[in-house]
Amino acid sequence: MALLQKEFVARGIALEVKALANDTVGTMEAAAYKYPKTAMGVILGTGTNAAYMERTSNVTKWEGEPSEEMVINTEWGNLDMSSSMTLYDAQIDAASPNPTQQRFEKMISGMYLGELCRVTLLSPEVLPAFSSQFGGGLSAKYGERMSLPTSLMSQIEEDSSPQLAKAAKALADAGLPASTVRDRVLLREACVNISTRAARLSAVGVVALLEQMDSDGATTVAVDGTVFECYPYFKERMEFGVELLVGKKRAREIELILAKDGSGVGAAIISALAK
Repeated sequence: MALLQKEFVARGIALEVKALANDTVGTMEAAAYKYPKTAMGVILGTGTNAAYMERTSNVTKWEGEPSEEMVINTEWGNLDMSSSMTLYDAQIDAASPNPTQQRFEKMISGMYLGELCRVTLLSPEVLPAFSSQFGGGLSAKYGERMSLPTSLMSQIEEDSSPQLAKAAKALADAGLPASTVRDRVLLREACVNISTRAARLSAVGVVALLEQMDSDGATTVAVDGTVFECYPYFKERMEFGVELLVGKKRAREIELILAKDGSGVGAAIISALAK
């Protein structure tokens, strides 16, 4: 903070730095303004992260002023998931600009869901299941790393009609007009599996932090980000993932809410409350 304030003064910018907060902390604080039971903020968008309230007595490295609790920014995107990675996860990690880092993020974030789909579809275990014409089109269109957007997955998965006509149009618009109904069904199933895994892994992260907090009773988890907000059924699958982990009774007490644009709103609230 001191360095930022010093630079503002040096440049003649009449701003006073009251607090520094990342988007995850801001999301939590924005939701807490309206939902007092908010105990966690999560980002599920292009990237991912989480922050939660912790008892200061549990933070053994803390050397600052005494307090009952404090916000912990977990940077959970960098969680080491090496023991849970599939062959496709390992391939994506190895080809990324930062191998061995941000592995949890590479399994659940909007930046990488499309790449997970691409690598899966073009694998020798999956590609032969498509018609030869469609499979050839997939290989030609999406041969380059990060070329398949997560938004296309979302469009395909959003279509639940018998013939998947909207998915066919989305594929045609993307340059893949020669899809059969079977091709589209198989492709949609791949998208469902990839996004469902991401939602359930996200639920695991949430439940793990709630257990770290010894949270009980009504608890609100504030979530911001386009994956949570816009990806079809992601929120519902995440909620079901929480239920699988803690049971129906406890899951009913854990509310996942959308805190849209929470990072900016939260930063303003934190600044207003800062001494």
